[in-house]
Amino acid sequence: LESGVFLQVLDLLRSLLDLSTMRSAVEKENFLDVFYERFVVRLLAPLVLLPEDDMRKRDLTRNACIGSPSLKSGDCNTGYLCDLMSFCVLNHSFRMKYFVLGHDVAGKILKLLHHRRAHVRLASLRFLRSCVGVCDDFYDRYIVKNQLLKPVFEVFQANGHRDNLINSSVLELVSFLATHRRVLLLEDLIHNHSIVLSESLSYSPAFADARKAYEEIKANLDSPG
Repeated sequence: LESGVFLQVLDLLRSLLDLSTMRSAVEKENFLDVFYERFVVRLLAPLVLLPEDDMRKRDLTRNACIGSPSLKSGDCNTGYLCDLMSFCVLNHSFRMKYFVLGHDVAGKILKLLHHRRAHVRLASLRFLRSCVGVCDDFYDRYIVKNQLLKPVFEVFQANGHRDNLINSSVLELVSFLATHRRVLLLEDLIHNHSIVLSESLSYSPAFADARKAYEEIKANLDSPG
């Protein structure tokens, strides 16, 4: 599909998946049953059915399609699919959680951090930000268990001190973790990404704030009574 047509299709899907437009709880549940059992895997096959090392092996500078050869989607379409997934995370609660877990959706999407197009890399970061933003321990444990912050900070470190949207998105994510005291993710950040932290303390207050938040949480947990 051409990008313009593909975007119109996804906008239509987003409208259909907006549960606020449905009147009854039964209608919502029945619709989600059908969507998650029969269609979501097929719709998102280019993202969730990639083999583990597929993104590394593909020459993305030559081949814009990242998944099923039957779906002629380009770079823009890939970003649109990521954003549709973000919408589902924010609006479909437990159904999307189990879909993400069952298909390692976040792990697949974050491989797009190595995509040649910046807007695709940003879309993959937006998906992770959506998972973090719902403040659900399920997602936090999933992110830590699968080391999903690692590729984010690898990209951040590779970018250096550039003032661009990628770095700004990572810094905003870190600030969110500190502000909302997401203890599991803060612990992972401090314990496993200390090199990035130490190199970036002079670049932005976000990492210093994250360390301070974690130390305050830890002190509260360790204090008697």
